[in-house]
Formats: sequence, structure tokens, C-alpha cells
Amino acid sequence: MAQEELRLRGKVVDAGSGDPLEFANVALLSPSDSTLITGSMTDLDGTFDFSVPAEGYILRVGFIGYDDFFRSLRPNDRKEINLGTLRLENTAKNLDEVVVQGVASMFESDIDKRRYNVENSIVAEGATASELLSTLPSIQVDDEGGISMRGSGNILIYINGRPSNLSGDDAESILEQFPANSIQSVELITNPSSRYDAAGVGGIINIILKKNQRTGLNGQVNVSAGTRDKYNAGLNLNYGTEKINYYASYNYQYRRLFRLSEGFREASLANASPILDQDSFQESVDISHLFRGGFDWNVRDNQVIGFYAQGNFRQRDRFEILNQRSQRLDRSLDSLFIRNNDEVRESNNFETGLSYTYDIDTLGQRLFASASFSRDERFQVDFFDQLFFNEDMVEVPGNRLIQENERPQTSNLTVLQLDYEKPFRNGSRFETGLKGTLGTWDRAQEFSQGDENTEFVPIFDDFFSDAFSFTENVYAAYASFRHKVGKLGYQAGLRGEYTETSSVLESDPEPFVNNYFNLFPSAYLSYNLGDEEELTANFSRRISRPNIWALAPIFRVNDLFNLSIGNQELQPEFTNSYEFGYMKGGQVPAKCCGVSSFYDGCADAGYSLK
Repeated sequence: MAQEELRLRGKVVDAGSGDPLEFANVALLSPSDSTLITGSMTDLDGTFDFSVPAEGYILRVGFIGYDDFFRSLRPNDRKEINLGTLRLENTAKNLDEVVVQGVASMFESDIDKRRYNVENSIVAEGATASELLSTLPSIQVDDEGGISMRGSGNILIYINGRPSNLSGDDAESILEQFPANSIQSVELITNPSSRYDAAGVGGIINIILKKNQRTGLNGQVNVSAGTRDKYNAGLNLNYGTEKINYYASYNYQYRRLFRLSEGFREASLANASPILDQDSFQESVDISHLFRGGFDWNVRDNQVIGFYAQGNFRQRDRFEILNQRSQRLDRSLDSLFIRNNDEVRESNNFETGLSYTYDIDTLGQRLFASASFSRDERFQVDFFDQLFFNEDMVEVPGNRLIQENERPQTSNLTVLQLDYEKPFRNGSRFETGLKGTLGTWDRAQEFSQGDENTEFVPIFDDFFSDAFSFTENVYAAYASFRHKVGKLGYQAGLRGEYTETSSVLESDPEPFVNNYFNLFPSAYLSYNLGDEEELTANFSRRISRPNIWALAPIFRVNDLFNLSIGNQELQPEFTNSYEFGYMKGGQVPAKCCGVSSFYDGCADAGYSLK
């Protein structure tokens, strides 16, 4: 990609007092339809500093209790725009009667995670979960929708503390199915302890969905709209009694999206043009429905049974025009492909779960058990009409191709978990637990192609068509202990995981079996240097198991220049993660500064070849 970057920086303060506003939302909107493109949050000193593609934007800055600030931005060949100090006006008014309602802090930190309470964020209105995540520190979302945390795309996505199975194998499809205004908070676990799954070298993103727990019958309705056909609506209902609390919600989202992209590639391959210059225009319509309901039953004062069920139904229609120009070294045209793609995708996901919590004593001794099952079904059809033009821009009908690609996919995920916590009067804590994660994935591809010889009628192609089934069962046990001696605090843990995998290709029914056992230690240290001043260090060993598309030996056909195929004999990667940090507090509550560094060392790394 050859696109200039624009650096944006500035500071957000209270217009009256001049105090910096930490964790204020800084959003960049499209000038054409006011949709969210990307954004960030201010640091603890009210400053922000991030880079975006050099285009025109509408800047929107907001904070709870303040008027939104808007400004039009145009780069005009500049590589940096310093917005200086942006002053937000407080919206406080004198009222005859005041109702005080608690609002959670925007940011909370623990020894192994950070929590961002986003339910009152202005970025959550009219956006998807993916767009909301792009505004959080340490999270990056690329042009293709790929999610990474601190530079690593190898992450796990949890929904309410459980591994997600929504539309299966990529973070983008999981996150796009959730409207941002259905999310209460997001937890970023950059270096997970032994309590968490060892997978996810880059860490874990845990998305907590909203759940009302007030007594009596109450509800909430929200509606929002944007230009160029973008609509969101939601309904939350709750009925609470002394012993049981019922909740239900529905979210609807309709989004029409446009995308322009450019690509430039240089190669030195024999019998191939040295330059490939590409551009594309894409228009898509996404419609999604999210239903969720359940109850929490207080069987006794210290025992709670919870049940939930949710369904997510999504349809996407997309049209794309891709121009691929093969050029000589002097940039003169060698040939041109114009590839038109019509895509229809339908995905349905259902998930249900049951949990039991037993508070054994008032000291905090607790037993927690849960079981969940989810099933995902997806069907996608792509229709391609590819035209060929020679160096004189004359169409060559004999080189035209008609292609049709059907890709049905299903997956099932069962998670069984048992956790026990035992705190002691001296402040130490012991945790242990068992977990089973049982998954099956089925992927198929039916590819057809037509050319001049078939009168452009697509004919089934068995070379590019096949089906692949994969089973992965992970059985885990863990234990950890936390204690503090004087100024030194520590936590040590060990997790063991036994993995059973089996895969089979329809065209080659001989199964490939790969079973292995691994240990994953973790350690955390903290040292109190003085009043609200602390040093931290931690270590954990992680694993990265290849996903279904990295394993499936089926060609993925995007266009003539982009083919990929998996390898079912791939082995997992292992990473040792180290992190060091320093935190300094201040006189004013919630004012602090910190710095951290991290290092990941990877063994048995896998690589993608094109």
C-alpha cells in the first residue's frame, strides 16, 4: 500500500478549570456520511497522539458531562496536524431536584488486566465492536479489519469471559456482529496468568455485554441513524425480584459501507510483469440481529444459578470492482484485468450456557462451575466476472473468465469449566481449576469456472474444490498462588494443557492425528517504592495453535494473483512473554502516569508463503 500517514496530536482540557480530561474520546468521522472511521482516547494527562491515512476528516471530541467538540480536518499535504489545546464546555446545570447515579470509572487496572468501561462512550453510538476497539490504547485495526494488540494479531476474543465462536475463525467477523452500544466494558489481558487459556500469544480481549440487574420491571430503548443508510436500534428489558432476575435484549443494525483501496507491488519473477498496480471500489450492506436473554436465580443467599441464550443472525451483500494493471518498468501498460465480484454471505450463530456460583464463606472462598455450547453456520457465495484487456486497452474476449465459489462452514464449541478460589486472612489467595474446550470445524469449497471453451458457463473444478474437517479438544488444569511480603507482592502459577487434534480431507480420507501435552508457567512481581509508586514485572509462556484455514489444504481463490493453501501438518508455536512496568500516582485521585515495556520470544514459528 502506498498511502501517506497523517499524525494528529493535541490536548483535551476542561474549559473552565483547565484540568486535563483523561480517557476522553477522540473520534474521526467521514466527511461524506459522518460514520466513524477510527479514533483514540486521551492519556492520563489529556493528550492524544496517533497516525491515520492522510485524508479529510471530521474531528469529534467528547467526554461524559461535556459538550462535544467538532472540527473539520484537511491535511493539505501536511504530515502532521497539532490541534493544540481543545477546551470542552461542562454541561452542568442547576436543577430543582438532583438524582445521583453512580457511573463506573472509564479505566480500571489490575495485576494482569486493564478494564475500559465503554457503555457511556460517544464512540459506541452507531459503531460496531471492531470500530470501538480501534479507539482503545494498545489495540490496532488495519484496513482489512484485522485486530492486533500491541502489534500482535495472534489474540483470543472472549465474550463474557468465554471463548467466542461467532462466525468462527477470524476476529473481524466476530466483532462486526456486535453493535458497540451493546457492550458494557472491554478487558485487555496483555499477559494472561495461568487461570486463562494458554492460547493467544498477543493476549486476550474480553468483551462484557450489558445486563440490567435492577429490581422490578424496567427497560431501555435506543435508536440512532447516520447518513448513507446506517441505522441502529436496541431494546433492553429486565424484570427483577428478590430471588430471580430475568433479562432480555435485542439489537438491530443496518449498515451500508463504501471502501476505496489501492495497492502497489514490485516483483522480479521470470516471465512476469515487474509491477502490479491495483485499485478497487467496494460497496456492502450488512444487516444483523442479536437476541440475548437469560436469568440469575439466587437459590440461597450464597448460591446463584445463571442461564443465558443468545442468537446472532447476519446477512451481507457485497459488490467489488478490482482493477489489476500489470506494468513494465517504465510504468507502461502490459495488460489489465477488471474483476467484478458479487458476494452473498449469511451467518447464524446460537449459544447457550449454564453457570453455578457457590460463595462458601464470607472471607471470599468460592466455587464456580459453568458449561456452554455454541454452534455457528455460515454460507458464502462469490460470483466473479473477469475481463482481460491488452496493452492497447482492447478487450480480449477469449481471456474472459466466469467463476463461482460456494463456501459452506459450520463449527461447534463446547466449554466446561470448574474454578475454586481460597483467600486467606493474611491477604494471600490460592486458585485452581479444570477446563475442557471441545471444538469441531467443517469447511468446504465448491469452485466452478467457465471460459470461452464452455461458452462461459461455470463447470465444476475438482482441483480447487474439497472439504476439510478438524477436531480439537483441549483439557486443562491450573493452580496459582498470590501473596505479599512487606513491599513485595508476587503471584506464581502453572497451567497444563493436553491437546487432541484430528483432521481429514474429503479427497484423502486418511486422518492426520496430532496430540501433545505442554506446561505453561507464569509469574508476576510488584514492588512498592513509596506512596502510589510501583515497579512491576511479569512472565508467561503461551501457545499459538494453527487455525482452521492455516490447516485446511484447500486453495482459497481471491483472484489470479492471490492464492493460498493450508498445511494440516502445521505444529503449534510457543512464546515466552516478558513485561516490565513503572507506575507513579499523584495527589489527585485517578491521576497517574506509567510506562511499560515487553518482549516476546517465539519458538517453532510458522510462516505464510505466497
